[in-house]
Amino acid sequence: MERAPFWDVFRRSLVPMFVLDDDAVYVDVNHAACAAVGLGRSDFVGRRLGFGTDRERQADVARMWGEFRRTGHLIAPYQYPTPAGGMVRMNILCTANLPERGRHLSMYWTHPAQNGDRVSPREREIVMLLAAGLSGEQIARRLGLSPETVRTHIRNAMGRLGARTRAHLMMKAMQGGILSPAAVARYGEPA
Repeated sequence: MERAPFWDVFRRSLVPMFVLDDDAVYVDVNHAACAAVGLGRSDFVGRRLGFGTDRERQADVARMWGEFRRTGHLIAPYQYPTPAGGMVRMNILCTANLPERGRHLSMYWTHPAQNGDRVSPREREIVMLLAAGLSGEQIARRLGLSPETVRTHIRNAMGRLGARTRAHLMMKAMQGGILSPAAVARYGEPA
């Protein structure tokens, strides 16, 4: 009876989920996962992890599976090439022995940085510097731009991300994957 709640959540979840065995073979896949990648359940079950991965990325899949088996968990970003030639960025979360020993739950969700793709490289750089605590004037001096140009880039980034204030811009940039603590720290270092 203990397994029923897991399988109910698994089947009904809007988050793509897979269950793999110890040999990295798909045991089950939910509807959300099938819809996300455009394949059916029968396309997965019985096949090995990475069956659709191009040759150049097979080593990445093997490395990630090895790390997962060693530690019992994995949280990692990943990119999945679509049949149409696009790229879907996602996060992967795997946990061992769930729903039962020898079965491993893997969940995927698209990476939130999709909105950040609309921000230009210069706007991204300026947002990073703002997040690191630099003022508009300091950013202008550091990048050799006029203060008005910096303000324009900030306004453009705000518009692209739907932010109303600079603080809101920081929040949206964090949610969109543009800002990370490590990147902000790197940008905040003296030039």
